[in-house]
Amino acid sequence: MKKLLHLRLLGFVALAVLAAACARKHSLADIKTGAEKGLAEDQFALGVAYFKGEGVPQDYAQAAQWYRKAAVQRHVKAQANFASLCYLGKGVQQDFTAALHWYREAAAQGNAHAMYNVAVMTSHGQGTAPDEKEALVWYRKAAEAGQVQAQLRLGDMISAMHGTEKDIAEAAQWLRKAAEQGNAQAQNSLGVCYEKGMGMPADHDKALDLYHKAALQGEPRAQMNLGLMYRASGNYAEALYWLLLGAQQGELMALKQKQALLDSGKITPSQAEEIGRRAKAFQPTRAGGGQ
Repeated sequence: MKKLLHLRLLGFVALAVLAAACARKHSLADIKTGAEKGLAEDQFALGVAYFKGEGVPQDYAQAAQWYRKAAVQRHVKAQANFASLCYLGKGVQQDFTAALHWYREAAAQGNAHAMYNVAVMTSHGQGTAPDEKEALVWYRKAAEAGQVQAQLRLGDMISAMHGTEKDIAEAAQWLRKAAEQGNAQAQNSLGVCYEKGMGMPADHDKALDLYHKAALQGEPRAQMNLGLMYRASGNYAEALYWLLLGAQQGELMALKQKQALLDSGKITPSQAEEIGRRAKAFQPTRAGGGQ
């Protein structure tokens, strides 16, 4: 199960909207004036300022107060951010029922992150009784709106539900959409589909490329899968490198395969030492290639 995207949502929206508001109003004082006059956009921006502690002392209670004022006026980002504070218990008492209510309000206005969070809370029974059917509906809505975690989860759910050829093909399409956005878990899962010919013709070159992209981001299962593909091709040094990286993150199969490779005698002690140094120096990249 994937975790809610509260902090990511709050951080991204907060920085972008506060900058825009300050550019429009020229000063935080102008934003405060507008907020006190009941302007929803300024109420939201003031909530952001208090949440981030930019121009004012950081104060989650004040952030929650101003987010709620804007949320009541149907400001969609304020609804989503206030929901997150209710879920986390920051500035307000933790309240899953209130969090789900405000996520639903934002989701009804098309906010993809809120749709995803409604799906997760509904699936987990947070603020409501567990309902996998409703969760699937919201995962699909969020996925169709481009929410990458929803695309990944939807692909996993469809694949697991029935496992028919049609289901697997649809699951692969959702995994592809998430992989194209740089999601490492989706890249790994799509790589498995290509390697095994699940929902698409087998293509080991595409599988290797997808495993490599995910492995560079630090995805341990992709590191293991990449290592296994290198081992099968006879590139034992690269195989050991990626298996070692996966093992270092606690991937048990990678640990077993790494040890089996070392025991096979296909890697010399000096090679193993050098590969160990490379593995210690490894730094995962971000999606898109940045460090």
